[in-house]
Amino acid sequence: MRFSRFALLLIFTLLGCQVLKQAVAPRATAYDLMVKPWHRYGVIKEDVTDMLASADVVFMSCELRKMMVEYKKTVGLITPAEAEELYRREESTCRAYYDFLVALYTKKTDWNNLDQENPFFRVFLKAEDTVRKPQLVKAVELKDDEISTFYPFVEPWMKVYLVRFGRAGLEDAKELTLELVSLSGRISLTWRLQ
Repeated sequence: MRFSRFALLLIFTLLGCQVLKQAVAPRATAYDLMVKPWHRYGVIKEDVTDMLASADVVFMSCELRKMMVEYKKTVGLITPAEAEELYRREESTCRAYYDFLVALYTKKTDWNNLDQENPFFRVFLKAEDTVRKPQLVKAVELKDDEISTFYPFVEPWMKVYLVRFGRAGLEDAKELTLELVSLSGRISLTWRLQ
């Protein structure tokens, strides 16, 4: 009898651990499946422990934009008709521009001013032998559900910007490098396109 109780207890323990293991196993998130391949991170440090600035940047590729629209449609956030209209707008934007979502932290808050006329960090896009300034830099407010679903790296102390460059003449570029440059340092992030 004692042995059978022990065996029963052992079986329940093992089964319970297996159920618990399955319950807490990590699941693939929208970020992992869609955004992560397009996400880059860079930092400027004054020394080993003192960070002057960090940038989390997502290249808003055509592929990523389409996946995000499909995800919103799948979860019921938008109707199929709205999704079709959004697909058309995103496709049109993709053909004309290279967009980047930049989440920037700076040690001093007045350095975090990419959308100002004379920002602390200048932003450039390098492709092939071309260096471009942005056509548009604007601060954006992300909703909490957008942050938790697509951009979990965005923290409350960061400012988020949409940085847009004209695509004309760069359609055949094999890689893009976004640079944030100041006298304090440089963050250089690269995406391979082909």
